[in-house]
Amino acid sequence: MYPELIDAMRSERASLLRLLDRIDAADWTRPTECPAWTVHGIALHLLGDDVSLLSRQRDATPSGLFGYAASHPGLGFLELLHGFNEQWVAAGFFLSSRVLIELLRVTGELTADFYVATDPESLGEPVWALGPTPAPYWLIASRE
Repeated sequence: MYPELIDAMRSERASLLRLLDRIDAADWTRPTECPAWTVHGIALHLLGDDVSLLSRQRDATPSGLFGYAASHPGLGFLELLHGFNEQWVAAGFFLSSRVLIELLRVTGELTADFYVATDPESLGEPVWALGPTPAPYWLIASRE
């Protein structure tokens, strides 16, 4: 199952990159289903997810969400998550579409390579929708 999952992950990223390569400058500013973010904002969010995943899972760096929570006491989990994501998207507003596509290409490859090199049965971070206990990497990769 795991090789098929990684193949699907690579295929999905390749499709996304082909789509982003084809759209024009006006398309990057179009609204999306997420009212606060344009197409550019959604692409920035995906890049943030990749960078966060690699830092947390591959490099064992504490989640940036913990730092955000420390500076925003009293917020619930979803408020923290949304605020953390919004902070990333706001910080990356200046990235050009070309740079963003190139970074998504690199982080997509690094993410897939990490999962290929990781024992799918080894335990990693929790999949919070299923509870707070560490999950096997096949489940973590499936979430992604």
